[in-house]
Amino acid sequence: MDVCPGRVKSAPCTWNLNRHTAEAHSRVHRPCGYVRMPRFGTRARATDRTTIDDAANKDDDLKRAKFWLENTIRVFDELSCTSEECLKCAVSLLRDSAYRWWNTLVSVVPRERVSWEIFQEEYQKKYISERFIDHKRKEFLELKQGRMSVTNYEREFIRLSKYARECVSTEAVMCKRFEDGLNEDIYFTLESLN
Repeated sequence: MDVCPGRVKSAPCTWNLNRHTAEAHSRVHRPCGYVRMPRFGTRARATDRTTIDDAANKDDDLKRAKFWLENTIRVFDELSCTSEECLKCAVSLLRDSAYRWWNTLVSVVPRERVSWEIFQEEYQKKYISERFIDHKRKEFLELKQGRMSVTNYEREFIRLSKYARECVSTEAVMCKRFEDGLNEDIYFTLESLN
């Protein structure tokens, strides 16, 4: 049993990572942002939208594997989980082949190296193909504002920049690339202000 990362000081609760549900959580204390996460590695059911077995088999589902990881990270950030809690929670969401993959991995990796960062790195190697990442990197490198609003362009730029960190290694390079993708009229207005 671990302490719920979203606990309220006046009403702490303990939880079993495999059985913690939003309903049980809200009965113990007021909700703290717990979101029911899909299980990773089970066969698709009507209630599960993202599964690792499906994600490993189809190109379209590579997006689902990435989506699962991004949402898992977002929830952990919202709950202010420590790295240890993130790792425990993520592993508790793995099922079937994904859980076997993780057990095999931790059996060959030195215990002191097993961390949340290693989980994310190895997960991406296993379930998010290089082709998908290369496609997103290319999408980033070709990104132009076009008909998007500046806000939407900025949102898309930030989202895709994660796939091309080596291309935007500093803030100055990132700003220059962003400006270069703006529509000409906005770009020239910015240039005249500088």
